[in-house]
Amino acid sequence: MLDEAVLSLRHSSEDIVLEEYTENGEFVIESTTTLKKDKIQLQYVNIKALVYRLVLRRRSTYYIVNLVLPVMLLQVSGIT
Repeated sequence: MLDEAVLSLRHSSEDIVLEEYTENGEFVIESTTTLKKDKIQLQYVNIKALVYRLVLRRRSTYYIVNLVLPVMLLQVSGIT
């Protein structure tokens, strides 16, 4: 493990930069945050970490295409 003299964790902003992000057909990113945790206990060792948090929302078309439409097609075809 590296100590703080060798490696220092920093985050430049509270939000995650989404410049390289390409939109997904299934999820929408609602919000993002970055936190610096100074003390995480892991098997008797204190470590530092950057925690990235993404709040995702599933698009409504996912439910229509993957749940509602197949059920309707099975119902119409008579397979239950």
